[in-house]
Amino acid sequence: MDISTAARRFVTAGRLALRDLLTHWKSAALSRRTPKAVTIDSLPPYIPFLKTGKIRALAVSTAMRTRALPELPTIAEAGVPGFESAGWFGLSARAKTPRQILRAISEETVRILRLPEVQSRLEDLGTEARGTTPEQFDEHVKSEMKKFTRIIREANIEPQ
Repeated sequence: MDISTAARRFVTAGRLALRDLLTHWKSAALSRRTPKAVTIDSLPPYIPFLKTGKIRALAVSTAMRTRALPELPTIAEAGVPGFESAGWFGLSARAKTPRQILRAISEETVRILRLPEVQSRLEDLGTEARGTTPEQFDEHVKSEMKKFTRIIREANIEPQ
């Protein structure tokens, strides 16, 4: 999900007026001072600033708390029931790729993602890996498309 769509979804879910939510889109890594704003952004670039106390996080947008900052509640726990927004990455191939090749790529990817050193590094970055089967990923993409089609329509977001 793109960050502006997450912000609109937060505003809609929390029944806030957009003008009441001050969003700041600069990465903390590029900022020399602590922003006096609410930021809805990807967690990894902020981890060092959060751990040193330079900035304070209010909640994470994922359905579950993150292992990187387990004391941080989810937005749903913090008062916006049902809110969940998570970024994700996936591998794709052309439509006619044989199933056995897709399965082999999937299995090897999952094997690598489960390596302790990979898990540790991803956790240090404030992210988590969840390897799936090609069928599970296909269902996830379909579900996300359906969800964001509804969100975009409800927010009256025009194609650009």
